[in-house]
Amino acid sequence: MTPRRMDRRNDGRRGMGSNHGGRSARLLPRVSRRARRRVLRMLRRTARRSLRENLLTLRALAEFSLAEVVVRVLPLRRAARLLGVPLDLQGASGAVATDRDPPPLPPRAERRHQAVVRVARLWPFGRGPCLRESFVACRLLHRWNATTRLGIRRVGDELAAHAWVEVDGRPLRLSEEFHAFGTPSTAGVTQTPSPHRGSQQAHDIPAGIRISDQ
Repeated sequence: MTPRRMDRRNDGRRGMGSNHGGRSARLLPRVSRRARRRVLRMLRRTARRSLRENLLTLRALAEFSLAEVVVRVLPLRRAARLLGVPLDLQGASGAVATDRDPPPLPPRAERRHQAVVRVARLWPFGRGPCLRESFVACRLLHRWNATTRLGIRRVGDELAAHAWVEVDGRPLRLSEEFHAFGTPSTAGVTQTPSPHRGSQQAHDIPAGIRISDQ
């Protein structure tokens, strides 16, 4: 085999590898150097935690990976059904007690919730991981009747969506603008929902709505 033919074969292999990488990127996009440093920092911190905390963190990490793939390839309602997550699209207007402090969780549930928060804080994929965090938290807190709630609000000419977790009708994590998220009708949305396969948005809400990380 001549050197020229070998070079051509190598070029072909490189091309095949790049195409395969492009297909994989649709599910899990490339991670920036800054995001990799954040993940490494989280891994170093595990040495200072107990074995039980580390096992919960690893479980939450696995759940985040599953949720990331499912959210990217399935519409919102189907993703929730596949993951076994109760989903409520009534926004804050449908919540039972939105103006009260987060409900106290039993120690076991609180440890699980903190593991989810740790991974969500450093999750390198996507912008605004509130939907992934909500799905994962509901899966780990299903014994305590956790529900994922999603609301929409208008920000100027744009629409933003936010997902959060509630236990007994009370959100686990509040934000200053929490009450602003309502139903599509309260946000003035009248268009028919359309799916966006492969995007990081909630797929059963109208096109053009971005996920906010309030």
